[in-house]
Amino acid sequence: MVTGSNPVSGARLQEHLNLGTFKRFSTSESQKKSNCDTSRKIYDTKFLRLYRVNEIYYYRRRINQKLFRISLRTKNLNEAIKRKKVLDLLKGEELFELTTKDFKLVFEYNTEEELRIALENAARLQIQQQLQHYKTVKNQVEMLATDSIQKPEKFTFEELKEKYISQAIYDGNVKESSIVDYTTTFNRLIDYFKDKDINELTVQDIEAFKLHLNTIIVRKKNLSKKTINKHLIYTKQFLKFAKEREYILKNVAEPVKLYNKRQTKAGKKKAKNFTDEEIQALLTKKEDRYYDKTLKLFIKIAVYSGMRLGEINSLTNDSIKQDDKTGIYYFDLQESKTINGIRKIPIHYKILEEVLQTDFPLYKDKSEDSLQKKLNRQIKKVVKAQPAKTFHGFRGTFMQKAVNNFPEIFVVTQDIVGHSKDDKASLTIDIYAQGFNLELKQKVINSVDYFSLENEIDSVNQLG
Repeated sequence: MVTGSNPVSGARLQEHLNLGTFKRFSTSESQKKSNCDTSRKIYDTKFLRLYRVNEIYYYRRRINQKLFRISLRTKNLNEAIKRKKVLDLLKGEELFELTTKDFKLVFEYNTEEELRIALENAARLQIQQQLQHYKTVKNQVEMLATDSIQKPEKFTFEELKEKYISQAIYDGNVKESSIVDYTTTFNRLIDYFKDKDINELTVQDIEAFKLHLNTIIVRKKNLSKKTINKHLIYTKQFLKFAKEREYILKNVAEPVKLYNKRQTKAGKKKAKNFTDEEIQALLTKKEDRYYDKTLKLFIKIAVYSGMRLGEINSLTNDSIKQDDKTGIYYFDLQESKTINGIRKIPIHYKILEEVLQTDFPLYKDKSEDSLQKKLNRQIKKVVKAQPAKTFHGFRGTFMQKAVNNFPEIFVVTQDIVGHSKDDKASLTIDIYAQGFNLELKQKVINSVDYFSLENEIDSVNQLG
Protein backbone atom coordinates (compact mmCIF):
# COMPACT_ATOMS: atom_id res chain seq x y z
CA MET A 1 0.00 0.00 0.00
CA VAL A 2 1.34 3.43 -0.89
CA THR A 3 0.08 7.00 -0.59
CA GLY A 4 0.19 9.00 -3.78
CA SER A 5 3.57 7.95 -5.11
CA ASN A 6 5.16 7.61 -1.62
CA PRO A 7 5.54 4.49 0.55
CA VAL A 8 3.53 4.05 3.75
CA SER A 9 4.54 6.42 6.49
CA GLY A 10 7.13 4.85 8.77
CA ALA A 11 8.63 2.54 6.14
CA ARG A 12 11.42 3.31 3.67
CA LEU A 13 10.96 2.57 0.01
CA GLN A 14 13.96 0.25 -0.05
CA GLU A 15 12.46 -1.80 2.79
CA HIS A 16 9.33 -2.37 0.70
CA LEU A 17 11.42 -3.48 -2.23
CA ASN A 18 13.27 -6.02 -0.06
CA LEU A 19 10.00 -7.77 0.82
CA GLY A 20 9.66 -8.98 -2.73
CA THR A 21 5.95 -8.18 -2.75
CA PHE A 22 6.14 -4.55 -3.89
CA LYS A 23 6.87 -3.18 -7.32
CA ARG A 24 7.84 0.45 -7.73
CA PHE A 25 4.88 2.41 -9.03
CA SER A 26 5.85 5.64 -10.74
CA THR A 27 3.70 7.97 -12.72
CA SER A 28 5.07 7.95 -16.26
CA GLU A 29 4.39 10.62 -18.81
CA SER A 30 2.22 8.24 -20.82
CA GLN A 31 0.15 7.50 -17.71
CA LYS A 32 -0.31 11.18 -16.99
CA LYS A 33 -1.48 11.75 -20.53
CA SER A 34 -3.99 8.93 -20.16
CA ASN A 35 -5.27 10.40 -16.89
CA CYS A 36 -4.37 7.29 -14.83
CA ASP A 37 -2.15 8.89 -12.17
CA THR A 38 -3.29 7.96 -8.65
CA SER A 39 -3.37 11.62 -7.67
CA ARG A 40 -6.01 12.30 -10.28
CA LYS A 41 -9.78 11.83 -9.89
CA ILE A 42 -10.38 10.75 -13.50
CA TYR A 43 -10.78 6.97 -13.62
CA ASP A 44 -10.57 4.39 -16.43
CA THR A 45 -13.79 2.76 -15.14
CA LYS A 46 -17.04 4.08 -13.72
CA PHE A 47 -16.57 2.16 -10.42
CA LEU A 48 -15.67 4.23 -7.38
CA ARG A 49 -12.23 3.44 -5.89
CA LEU A 50 -11.29 1.27 -8.89
CA TYR A 51 -9.03 2.31 -11.77
CA ARG A 52 -6.63 0.82 -14.28
CA VAL A 53 -2.96 1.37 -15.17
CA ASN A 54 -1.38 -0.57 -18.07
CA GLU A 55 -4.31 -3.01 -18.02
CA ILE A 56 -3.79 -3.80 -14.27
CA TYR A 57 -6.60 -2.82 -11.89
CA TYR A 58 -5.91 -0.90 -8.68
CA TYR A 59 -7.95 -0.06 -5.63
CA ARG A 60 -7.79 3.57 -4.48
CA ARG A 61 -9.02 5.01 -1.20
CA ARG A 62 -8.49 8.10 0.95
CA ILE A 63 -7.69 7.45 4.62
CA ASN A 64 -6.97 10.28 7.07
CA GLN A 65 -6.59 12.78 4.25
CA LYS A 66 -4.08 10.54 2.44
CA LEU A 67 -4.74 8.71 -0.80
CA PHE A 68 -3.70 5.02 -0.78
CA ARG A 69 -3.53 2.60 -3.67
CA ILE A 70 -3.61 -1.22 -3.65
CA SER A 71 -2.70 -3.36 -6.65
CA LEU A 72 -5.41 -5.95 -7.25
CA ARG A 73 -3.01 -7.92 -9.49
CA THR A 74 -5.58 -8.74 -12.13
CA LYS A 75 -6.51 -7.58 -15.62
CA ASN A 76 -10.03 -9.00 -15.33
CA LEU A 77 -12.64 -6.38 -14.42
CA ASN A 78 -15.07 -8.81 -12.79
CA GLU A 79 -12.32 -10.27 -10.61
CA ALA A 80 -11.18 -6.77 -9.66
CA ILE A 81 -14.73 -5.84 -8.61
CA LYS A 82 -14.94 -8.92 -6.37
CA ARG A 83 -11.66 -8.04 -4.63
CA LYS A 84 -12.69 -4.40 -4.33
CA LYS A 85 -15.90 -5.41 -2.48
CA VAL A 86 -13.86 -7.20 0.20
CA LEU A 87 -11.66 -4.14 0.76
CA ASP A 88 -14.73 -1.88 0.88
CA LEU A 89 -15.96 -3.82 3.93
CA LEU A 90 -12.92 -2.87 6.00
CA LYS A 91 -12.71 0.34 7.98
CA GLY A 92 -9.77 2.62 7.30
CA GLU A 93 -7.84 1.63 10.39
CA GLU A 94 -8.50 -2.07 9.74
CA LEU A 95 -6.50 -1.91 6.53
CA PHE A 96 -3.39 -1.47 8.72
CA GLU A 97 -4.12 -4.32 11.13
CA LEU A 98 -2.41 -7.05 9.11
CA THR A 99 1.15 -7.14 10.42
CA THR A 100 4.47 -8.61 9.32
CA LYS A 101 7.67 -8.77 11.29
CA ASP A 102 8.88 -5.30 10.30
CA PHE A 103 6.00 -3.44 8.71
CA LYS A 104 2.34 -2.80 9.32
CA LEU A 105 1.01 -3.76 5.92
CA VAL A 106 2.13 -4.26 2.36
CA PHE A 107 -0.77 -4.47 -0.06
CA GLU A 108 1.16 -4.96 -3.30
CA TYR A 109 1.11 -8.64 -4.32
CA ASN A 110 3.01 -10.64 -6.91
CA THR A 111 0.54 -13.55 -6.97
CA GLU A 112 -3.18 -14.06 -6.61
CA GLU A 113 -2.54 -16.53 -3.75
CA GLU A 114 -0.79 -13.80 -1.73
CA LEU A 115 -3.73 -11.49 -2.28
CA ARG A 116 -6.24 -14.23 -1.34
CA ILE A 117 -4.48 -14.96 1.96
CA ALA A 118 -4.29 -11.29 2.87
CA LEU A 119 -7.96 -10.70 2.07
CA GLU A 120 -9.01 -13.75 4.11
CA ASN A 121 -7.01 -12.47 7.05
CA ALA A 122 -8.61 -9.06 6.68
CA ALA A 123 -12.10 -10.58 6.58
CA ARG A 124 -11.33 -12.71 9.66
CA LEU A 125 -10.17 -9.63 11.52
CA GLN A 126 -13.36 -7.81 10.60
CA ILE A 127 -15.51 -10.68 11.92
CA GLN A 128 -13.61 -10.69 15.22
CA GLN A 129 -14.12 -6.96 15.62
CA GLN A 130 -17.82 -7.27 14.81
CA LEU A 131 -18.22 -10.03 17.41
CA GLN A 132 -16.47 -7.92 20.02
CA HIS A 133 -18.71 -5.00 19.14
CA TYR A 134 -21.78 -7.23 19.46
CA LYS A 135 -20.68 -8.47 22.90
CA THR A 136 -20.11 -4.92 24.09
CA VAL A 137 -23.53 -3.76 22.93
CA LYS A 138 -25.21 -6.87 24.37
CA ASN A 139 -23.65 -6.26 27.78
CA GLN A 140 -24.79 -2.65 27.73
CA VAL A 141 -28.35 -3.66 26.87
CA GLU A 142 -28.47 -6.24 29.67
CA MET A 143 -27.36 -3.58 32.13
CA LEU A 144 -30.32 -1.37 31.33
CA ALA A 145 -32.95 -1.19 34.07
CA THR A 146 -36.15 -3.08 33.30
CA ASP A 147 -38.06 0.17 33.82
CA SER A 148 -36.46 1.55 30.68
CA ILE A 149 -37.94 -1.24 28.50
CA GLN A 150 -41.08 -0.17 26.74
CA LYS A 151 -43.94 -2.23 28.08
CA PRO A 152 -46.39 -3.78 25.56
CA GLU A 153 -50.01 -2.69 25.68
CA LYS A 154 -52.58 -4.70 27.65
CA PHE A 155 -52.81 -8.24 26.35
CA THR A 156 -55.39 -10.82 27.51
CA PHE A 157 -55.83 -14.57 27.07
CA GLU A 158 -58.80 -13.85 24.82
CA GLU A 159 -56.51 -11.98 22.42
CA LEU A 160 -53.78 -14.61 22.74
CA LYS A 161 -56.28 -17.36 21.92
CA GLU A 162 -57.22 -15.69 18.64
CA LYS A 163 -53.59 -15.08 17.63
CA TYR A 164 -52.25 -18.48 18.68
CA ILE A 165 -54.95 -20.61 17.06
CA SER A 166 -54.97 -18.49 13.88
CA GLN A 167 -51.21 -18.95 13.57
CA ALA A 168 -51.46 -22.70 14.22
CA ILE A 169 -54.07 -23.07 11.47
CA TYR A 170 -52.06 -20.85 9.10
CA ASP A 171 -48.90 -22.92 9.66
CA GLY A 172 -50.90 -26.02 8.74
CA ASN A 173 -48.91 -28.43 10.92
CA VAL A 174 -51.51 -29.06 13.62
CA LYS A 175 -54.33 -31.60 13.85
CA GLU A 176 -57.94 -30.53 14.34
CA SER A 177 -57.98 -32.53 17.57
CA SER A 178 -55.11 -30.36 18.85
CA ILE A 179 -57.06 -27.20 18.03
CA VAL A 180 -59.89 -28.58 20.17
CA ASP A 181 -57.47 -29.23 23.03
CA TYR A 182 -55.93 -25.74 22.71
CA THR A 183 -59.39 -24.20 22.80
CA THR A 184 -60.31 -26.11 25.96
CA THR A 185 -57.21 -24.87 27.78
CA PHE A 186 -57.73 -21.29 26.57
CA ASN A 187 -61.32 -21.40 27.81
CA ARG A 188 -60.09 -22.52 31.24
CA LEU A 189 -57.61 -19.62 31.31
CA ILE A 190 -60.17 -17.06 30.14
CA ASP A 191 -62.74 -18.29 32.67
CA TYR A 192 -60.23 -17.93 35.50
CA PHE A 193 -58.27 -14.78 34.57
CA LYS A 194 -61.11 -12.93 32.76
CA ASP A 195 -59.73 -9.85 30.96
CA LYS A 196 -56.66 -9.47 33.18
CA ASP A 197 -53.49 -8.25 31.48
CA ILE A 198 -51.09 -11.17 31.06
CA ASN A 199 -48.17 -8.80 31.70
CA GLU A 200 -49.56 -8.19 35.19
CA LEU A 201 -49.56 -11.90 36.08
CA THR A 202 -46.99 -13.52 38.34
CA VAL A 203 -45.73 -17.05 38.82
CA GLN A 204 -47.97 -17.23 41.88
CA ASP A 205 -51.01 -16.44 39.70
CA ILE A 206 -50.27 -19.43 37.45
CA GLU A 207 -49.75 -21.64 40.50
CA ALA A 208 -53.14 -20.47 41.80
CA PHE A 209 -54.62 -21.43 38.42
CA LYS A 210 -53.04 -24.87 38.84
CA LEU A 211 -54.82 -25.26 42.20
CA HIS A 212 -58.05 -24.02 40.63
CA LEU A 213 -57.88 -26.80 38.04
CA ASN A 214 -57.97 -29.30 40.91
CA THR A 215 -61.40 -27.98 41.93
CA ILE A 216 -63.07 -28.37 38.52
CA ILE A 217 -65.67 -31.13 38.32
CA VAL A 218 -66.41 -32.79 34.98
CA ARG A 219 -69.03 -35.55 34.89
CA LYS A 220 -68.99 -35.78 38.68
CA LYS A 221 -65.20 -36.24 38.76
CA ASN A 222 -62.27 -33.94 39.40
CA LEU A 223 -59.82 -33.36 36.61
CA SER A 224 -57.02 -35.92 36.74
CA LYS A 225 -53.47 -34.81 37.47
CA LYS A 226 -52.58 -35.92 33.95
CA THR A 227 -55.24 -33.60 32.48
CA ILE A 228 -54.07 -30.73 34.69
CA ASN A 229 -50.50 -31.28 33.47
CA LYS A 230 -51.79 -31.09 29.92
CA HIS A 231 -53.41 -27.69 30.60
CA LEU A 232 -50.21 -26.41 32.22
CA ILE A 233 -48.04 -27.61 29.33
CA TYR A 234 -50.30 -25.79 26.86
CA THR A 235 -50.26 -22.65 29.05
CA LYS A 236 -46.45 -22.63 28.99
CA GLN A 237 -46.58 -23.16 25.23
CA PHE A 238 -49.05 -20.29 24.70
CA LEU A 239 -47.03 -17.83 26.76
CA LYS A 240 -43.78 -18.84 25.07
CA PHE A 241 -45.45 -18.00 21.75
CA ALA A 242 -46.60 -14.62 23.12
CA LYS A 243 -43.14 -13.74 24.46
CA GLU A 244 -41.36 -14.69 21.22
CA ARG A 245 -43.67 -12.32 19.34
CA GLU A 246 -43.24 -9.59 21.97
CA TYR A 247 -46.90 -9.51 22.99
CA ILE A 248 -45.71 -9.97 26.58
CA LEU A 249 -42.43 -9.41 28.41
CA LYS A 250 -42.13 -12.65 30.34
CA ASN A 251 -43.41 -16.24 30.37
CA VAL A 252 -44.52 -16.49 34.01
CA ALA A 253 -45.78 -20.06 33.52
CA GLU A 254 -42.33 -21.48 32.79
CA PRO A 255 -41.23 -21.92 36.45
CA VAL A 256 -44.47 -23.67 37.48
CA LYS A 257 -43.86 -27.37 38.18
CA LEU A 258 -45.95 -30.14 36.67
CA TYR A 259 -47.27 -33.04 38.73
CA ASN A 260 -44.76 -35.91 38.72
CA LYS A 261 -45.45 -39.46 37.51
CA ARG A 262 -46.20 -40.75 40.98
CA GLN A 263 -48.83 -38.04 41.47
CA THR A 264 -50.42 -38.53 38.04
CA LYS A 265 -50.71 -42.27 38.60
CA ALA A 266 -52.04 -41.98 42.16
CA GLY A 267 -55.57 -43.34 42.33
CA LYS A 268 -55.45 -44.44 38.72
CA LYS A 269 -56.87 -47.91 38.27
CA LYS A 270 -54.97 -50.36 36.16
CA ALA A 271 -56.78 -51.23 32.95
CA LYS A 272 -58.16 -54.74 33.16
CA ASN A 273 -57.87 -57.19 30.30
CA PHE A 274 -60.93 -58.52 28.52
CA THR A 275 -61.99 -62.16 28.41
CA ASP A 276 -62.50 -63.96 25.11
CA GLU A 277 -66.25 -63.92 25.72
CA GLU A 278 -66.26 -60.14 26.19
CA ILE A 279 -64.25 -59.58 22.98
CA GLN A 280 -66.63 -61.92 21.14
CA ALA A 281 -69.63 -59.95 22.41
CA LEU A 282 -68.16 -56.66 21.17
CA LEU A 283 -67.17 -58.00 17.75
CA THR A 284 -70.49 -59.76 17.10
CA LYS A 285 -72.79 -57.05 18.46
CA LYS A 286 -75.26 -55.86 15.85
CA GLU A 287 -74.64 -52.41 14.52
CA ASP A 288 -76.95 -49.49 15.29
CA ARG A 289 -76.84 -45.69 15.08
CA TYR A 290 -74.42 -45.53 18.03
CA TYR A 291 -72.39 -48.67 17.40
CA ASP A 292 -71.76 -48.41 13.69
CA LYS A 293 -69.39 -50.16 11.28
CA THR A 294 -66.64 -47.57 11.78
CA LEU A 295 -66.66 -47.83 15.55
CA LYS A 296 -66.61 -51.62 15.37
CA LEU A 297 -63.61 -51.56 12.99
CA PHE A 298 -61.83 -49.24 15.39
CA ILE A 299 -62.22 -51.90 18.11
CA LYS A 300 -61.20 -54.70 15.74
CA ILE A 301 -57.94 -52.97 14.88
CA ALA A 302 -57.24 -52.48 18.59
CA VAL A 303 -57.85 -56.09 19.64
CA TYR A 304 -55.90 -57.53 16.68
CA SER A 305 -52.90 -55.19 16.76
CA GLY A 306 -52.49 -53.79 20.30
CA MET A 307 -52.30 -50.27 18.88
CA ARG A 308 -53.03 -47.24 21.04
CA LEU A 309 -56.20 -45.23 20.46
CA GLY A 310 -54.25 -42.22 19.18
CA GLU A 311 -52.25 -44.41 16.77
CA ILE A 312 -55.42 -45.88 15.25
CA ASN A 313 -57.02 -42.44 15.06
CA SER A 314 -54.00 -41.07 13.17
CA LEU A 315 -54.05 -43.75 10.44
CA THR A 316 -54.45 -42.47 6.89
CA ASN A 317 -54.69 -44.24 3.54
CA ASP A 318 -50.93 -43.71 3.17
CA SER A 319 -50.41 -45.65 6.42
CA ILE A 320 -51.60 -48.89 4.74
CA LYS A 321 -48.69 -50.36 2.79
CA GLN A 322 -47.64 -53.64 1.21
CA ASP A 323 -44.13 -55.04 1.41
CA ASP A 324 -42.61 -55.56 -2.05
CA LYS A 325 -40.74 -58.75 -1.15
CA THR A 326 -43.23 -60.61 1.04
CA GLY A 327 -46.54 -59.13 -0.10
CA ILE A 328 -47.49 -58.56 3.54
CA TYR A 329 -49.84 -55.64 4.23
CA TYR A 330 -48.96 -53.57 7.29
CA PHE A 331 -49.70 -50.39 9.21
CA ASP A 332 -46.75 -48.02 8.77
CA LEU A 333 -46.51 -45.79 11.86
CA GLN A 334 -44.05 -42.98 11.12
CA GLU A 335 -44.98 -40.44 13.80
CA SER A 336 -44.51 -41.05 17.49
CA LYS A 337 -43.27 -39.31 20.65
CA THR A 338 -40.74 -42.15 21.10
CA ILE A 339 -38.51 -44.06 18.70
CA ASN A 340 -40.18 -47.35 19.76
CA GLY A 341 -43.52 -45.99 18.56
CA ILE A 342 -42.24 -45.75 14.98
CA ARG A 343 -42.85 -49.24 13.64
CA LYS A 344 -44.48 -51.55 11.09
CA ILE A 345 -47.41 -53.70 12.25
CA PRO A 346 -48.63 -56.50 9.95
CA ILE A 347 -52.42 -56.44 9.53
CA HIS A 348 -54.21 -59.44 11.08
CA TYR A 349 -55.70 -61.74 8.45
CA LYS A 350 -59.17 -61.45 10.02
CA ILE A 351 -59.43 -57.70 9.41
CA LEU A 352 -57.24 -57.33 6.30
CA GLU A 353 -60.05 -57.26 3.73
CA GLU A 354 -62.11 -54.76 5.71
CA VAL A 355 -59.09 -52.51 6.28
CA LEU A 356 -58.22 -52.47 2.56
CA GLN A 357 -61.80 -51.49 1.69
CA THR A 358 -61.94 -48.65 4.26
CA ASP A 359 -61.14 -44.98 3.75
CA PHE A 360 -58.88 -43.62 6.50
CA PRO A 361 -58.81 -41.74 8.81
CA LEU A 362 -61.80 -43.34 10.49
CA TYR A 363 -62.74 -40.11 12.30
CA LYS A 364 -61.55 -36.85 10.77
CA ASP A 365 -62.96 -34.37 13.26
CA LYS A 366 -62.91 -36.10 16.65
CA SER A 367 -60.34 -35.45 19.35
CA GLU A 368 -58.81 -38.42 21.14
CA ASP A 369 -60.63 -37.52 24.36
CA SER A 370 -64.08 -37.39 22.77
CA LEU A 371 -63.42 -40.56 20.78
CA GLN A 372 -62.24 -42.42 23.87
CA LYS A 373 -65.42 -41.44 25.73
CA LYS A 374 -67.55 -42.60 22.80
CA LEU A 375 -65.78 -45.98 22.67
CA ASN A 376 -65.90 -46.51 26.43
CA ARG A 377 -69.65 -45.80 26.51
CA GLN A 378 -70.28 -48.53 23.95
CA ILE A 379 -67.93 -50.96 25.69
CA LYS A 380 -69.79 -50.39 28.93
CA LYS A 381 -73.12 -51.21 27.25
CA VAL A 382 -71.83 -54.59 26.06
CA VAL A 383 -69.36 -55.58 28.79
CA LYS A 384 -71.08 -55.48 32.17
CA ALA A 385 -67.91 -56.02 34.22
CA GLN A 386 -67.40 -54.07 37.44
CA PRO A 387 -65.41 -51.92 37.65
CA ALA A 388 -66.00 -50.96 34.05
CA LYS A 389 -63.39 -52.01 31.50
CA THR A 390 -62.04 -49.41 29.06
CA PHE A 391 -60.60 -49.20 25.56
CA HIS A 392 -57.04 -49.28 26.88
CA GLY A 393 -57.69 -52.81 28.13
CA PHE A 394 -57.66 -54.06 24.51
CA ARG A 395 -53.93 -53.35 24.34
CA GLY A 396 -53.19 -55.44 27.41
CA THR A 397 -55.47 -58.23 26.19
CA PHE A 398 -53.64 -58.42 22.85
CA MET A 399 -50.22 -58.50 24.56
CA GLN A 400 -51.37 -61.21 26.95
CA LYS A 401 -52.48 -63.41 24.04
CA ALA A 402 -49.33 -62.80 21.97
CA VAL A 403 -46.90 -63.41 24.82
CA ASN A 404 -48.70 -66.60 25.89
CA ASN A 405 -48.55 -67.89 22.31
CA PHE A 406 -44.85 -67.09 21.91
CA PRO A 407 -43.33 -66.69 25.39
CA GLU A 408 -39.81 -67.49 24.13
CA ILE A 409 -39.86 -64.43 21.84
CA PHE A 410 -41.92 -62.02 23.95
CA VAL A 411 -39.60 -59.23 22.78
CA VAL A 412 -41.30 -59.50 19.35
CA THR A 413 -44.58 -58.57 21.04
CA GLN A 414 -42.83 -55.59 22.64
CA ASP A 415 -41.73 -54.51 19.18
CA ILE A 416 -45.25 -54.88 17.76
CA VAL A 417 -46.93 -52.75 20.43
CA GLY A 418 -44.13 -50.16 20.57
CA HIS A 419 -42.91 -50.86 24.09
CA SER A 420 -39.35 -49.95 25.01
CA LYS A 421 -36.91 -52.85 25.32
CA ASP A 422 -33.98 -53.06 27.70
CA ASP A 423 -30.81 -51.33 26.49
CA LYS A 424 -29.03 -54.51 25.41
CA ALA A 425 -32.01 -55.90 23.48
CA SER A 426 -32.68 -52.51 21.92
CA LEU A 427 -29.07 -52.20 20.73
CA THR A 428 -29.09 -55.68 19.19
CA ILE A 429 -32.57 -55.62 17.64
CA ASP A 430 -33.16 -52.01 16.66
CA ILE A 431 -29.66 -50.83 15.77
CA TYR A 432 -27.89 -53.88 14.37
CA ALA A 433 -30.75 -56.13 13.24
CA GLN A 434 -32.91 -53.18 12.11
CA GLY A 435 -35.96 -54.63 13.86
CA PHE A 436 -37.80 -57.93 13.41
CA ASN A 437 -38.87 -58.96 9.92
CA LEU A 438 -42.51 -58.73 8.90
CA GLU A 439 -42.94 -62.50 8.52
CA LEU A 440 -42.08 -63.11 12.18
CA LYS A 441 -44.28 -60.29 13.43
CA GLN A 442 -47.16 -61.46 11.23
CA LYS A 443 -46.83 -64.95 12.67
CA VAL A 444 -47.19 -63.57 16.20
CA ILE A 445 -50.09 -61.27 15.27
CA ASN A 446 -52.06 -63.92 13.37
CA SER A 447 -51.77 -66.25 16.37
CA VAL A 448 -53.98 -63.88 18.40
CA ASP A 449 -57.55 -65.16 18.28
CA TYR A 450 -60.59 -64.74 20.52
CA PHE A 451 -62.83 -67.32 18.88
CA SER A 452 -62.68 -71.08 19.03
CA LEU A 453 -63.75 -72.80 15.83
CA GLU A 454 -67.17 -73.68 17.25
CA ASN A 455 -68.15 -70.27 18.60
CA GLU A 456 -66.79 -68.57 15.47
CA ILE A 457 -69.23 -70.61 13.38
CA ASP A 458 -72.02 -69.74 15.84
CA SER A 459 -71.14 -66.04 15.56
CA VAL A 460 -71.33 -66.18 11.76
CA ASN A 461 -74.73 -67.87 11.97
CA GLN A 462 -75.98 -65.20 14.43
CA LEU A 463 -74.98 -62.45 12.02
CA GLY A 464 -76.98 -64.28 9.40
